[in-house]
Amino acid sequence: PEETLQRAKDVDLLILSQPFVEDCGLSSEEMIELYKPYVEKYKHVVIKVHPRDKFDYESYFPNVEIMTNQAPMQLLNAMGVVYPNALTVCSTALSAMPSETNRIYLGTKVNAKIYKIYGDLCN
Repeated sequence: PEETLQRAKDVDLLILSQPFVEDCGLSSEEMIELYKPYVEKYKHVVIKVHPRDKFDYESYFPNVEIMTNQAPMQLLNAMGVVYPNALTVCSTALSAMPSETNRIYLGTKVNAKIYKIYGDLCN
């Protein structure tokens, strides 16, 4: 827990992933397109992988830290972990982030396949 708190202080952006390959049939290219602009924009990015998300982020984003622990974001928030910026397509976990976190919702309209399966969320 202390290590997680300490590492969080150096992070510029936390990305909360979702299982879009599994749920929506996104290709690897489409997954990369979702996050690449933000991985390139921010210096130190961490991707917190959703438990059902099996996309190989390490292969496509080698300079990004991948958080694969199963602890829900709400638990990390309760422990006092604060990220300056957090991004998701439409994960409800973002709503539980502390008020000092800049919350970035891409919305389901970011990809037609996501929109078709998830509907109109966070747009």
